[in-house]
Amino acid sequence: MIFQRYTNSFWLQYDNKESYLKDADYINTLVNGNTGRDELYIYLKQEKNIKKWDKKIAHEKIYEEMLKKLREGNVKLVSKL
Repeated sequence: MIFQRYTNSFWLQYDNKESYLKDADYINTLVNGNTGRDELYIYLKQEKNIKKWDKKIAHEKIYEEMLKKLREGNVKLVSKL
């Protein structure tokens, strides 16, 4: 039997670059030392710009923290086979 692993993409949406930059240090603190298999993307709504994080993370470790920081609609986990 072959098992396929889901690929997870963890998305954080910010209204604009300015609002993201206010949280950039906080995100760096959460992500540093956090290794895993999930990809992290930051979406800037006003600029319609996507930033892909350089390294893979474990979303479980930062999901709850980011829900507290951002509104629920701005934190999303997408799983694909």
